Amino acid sequence: MNLQKKAEQVNIAKTEFLHRMSHDIRTPINGIRGMIEIADYYKDNQQKQNECRQKIWETSGYLLELVNEVLDMGKLESGEIVLEEREFDLKAMLDEIISVIERLGASRGIKINIDYSNVHHF
Repeated sequence: MNLQKKAEQVNIAKTEFLHRMSHDIRTPINGIRGMIEIADYYKDNQQKQNECRQKIWETSGYLLELVNEVLDMGKLESGEIVLEEREFDLKAMLDEIISVIERLGASRGIKINIDYSNVHHF
């Protein structure tokens, strides 16, 4: 494969990555904005306020992880970091992701149904 062809493939891969990443970053931002709208609507409900703050905290943490992953991609490309294998709780991770998606859906009147029956964590 010639150098120009390889450079074009790298450019396409980076463009696709940025497209997906911009979508992934918008999702938690919209979740945070949605929680702020809900908190504004329930100004006098302390329980709802606390719930919204907690969800904003969790979602902003997810957003921070995404940004860190983008920064890590640059380090990975330059050889500054090495990937490692480590255990994680798949169901807990899915629950966090689904929580964000459910809030976004609810803010638009969409109910999300999740079926974990085919998900197996080893």
